[in-house]
Amino acid sequence: MKQDPISVFFDIRDCPQILNTPIELNPLTGEILRQSNNLNLESVYDEYDQTFVPLKQLLDQVFYEHGRVRPHERILCWFPKFFEYYLQTVESLMSDNCILSLEAKFYLGVMAVSCYNCEYLLNILEEHFILNGGNLDWITGGLKFVD
Repeated sequence: MKQDPISVFFDIRDCPQILNTPIELNPLTGEILRQSNNLNLESVYDEYDQTFVPLKQLLDQVFYEHGRVRPHERILCWFPKFFEYYLQTVESLMSDNCILSLEAKFYLGVMAVSCYNCEYLLNILEEHFILNGGNLDWITGGLKFVD
């Protein structure tokens, strides 16, 4: 499977490897299979916050929701508490408890990311926009199709 580059500056090979990152589901049991089971990430201690972060549970959540752990999420694993806050923020922003539709939220994300020349994140947001019922003309034609 070919993976997207992280950005124009980094390649996937530059992304830190988390040894037991989820890689696929066992088709018979539904269990998450990992690259290695030698590293225990059930609970990682954050010395600054002096709390334990359930990193394995967070990785599993991301994998179940998106079918993969993306490179930028792998990088965030090196900062477990920040990764936890990141996931909470994304969940809060993308919840249905808002006036904006999910497709509008993703389109706003597409517009914001396009200002920073990050093709990797732009591709992810465009994909989610389309998968959540967004109009393909908005992506291909730009703002003149948005009303």
